[in-house]
Amino acid sequence: PEAQFVYNAWLDAKGRVDEIREKLLLWVAEHGTTPGASHVYKAWLDAKGEVKVVREKLLEWVEINSSLKDADFVFRAWLTAGQPLEPIKSACEAWLETYWSYEDAVYVTKELSKADNLSYKSAACIFAWAGAYSTNEDAIFRISRASRVFHRYAHISDFSLLVTEVTTKVIAHVFAAQKLPSGVRDACSILFAHFAKSEHPRDRNWPIILGMYCNGLRHGSVFRHFQGTPHATWEILLHEALSVEMLDPITDAAAIRHAHELIQQVRSPDEYAALISHGYLSPLPQAADDR
Repeated sequence: PEAQFVYNAWLDAKGRVDEIREKLLLWVAEHGTTPGASHVYKAWLDAKGEVKVVREKLLEWVEINSSLKDADFVFRAWLTAGQPLEPIKSACEAWLETYWSYEDAVYVTKELSKADNLSYKSAACIFAWAGAYSTNEDAIFRISRASRVFHRYAHISDFSLLVTEVTTKVIAHVFAAQKLPSGVRDACSILFAHFAKSEHPRDRNWPIILGMYCNGLRHGSVFRHFQGTPHATWEILLHEALSVEMLDPITDAAAIRHAHELIQQVRSPDEYAALISHGYLSPLPQAADDR
């Protein structure tokens, strides 16, 4: 097995893959499921070695060794090589359940947060990671992506509380910046679009979510309409915030106007007028210099 160090060093030094290909594959055939093989797989894939020639042994390695702390090196190499998540998804989820508290779980949380069939445990681990590392620039993207599964686990009170507490920590860090990159604004908008859906519980945590929405409006540079966001998102959030008097027509006039602008971006003039004439929304506040 010691030959693995030679192969690693050669590939890490940008040595030609084809010069060690035959011997490396013989080594993989014999030792490919041992814990130390992780470094060989990573070096091979990072060096653009063919995936198909190590695929079977690599997946066997994953099945046997996914509980190892450095198993994520193999997960990352596999995915970076353009391979699908599905063959290693269960292993990634099991790994995350054990190692979510490490900041370098950032990569596994990234890939799993993209999965459509994200399990409850994985969703909870992703949120827990984001809460533990709320100042990490990736935290907002993790909870934004994972927010797609809110509706599946909304009936679990502990999950609603976890989502609210983590979002509060992450959003506080995001809102501290005066100017936000477009990607962060999109992530915030997607996150709150999922909060706005009827499936999200209007429970004891809901006023906290609405409070964050209002603070985002007051910030002025957080939300923007993102392609694919349900058109009703912005009117629902504004309606609910006004219904519980979280926005003052005078002191929060600028924030309310910002909310109306978001609605006007996605609603036709007739649709927008109907929202007001039917009493769903209050009329747009006058600007200070118009009063």
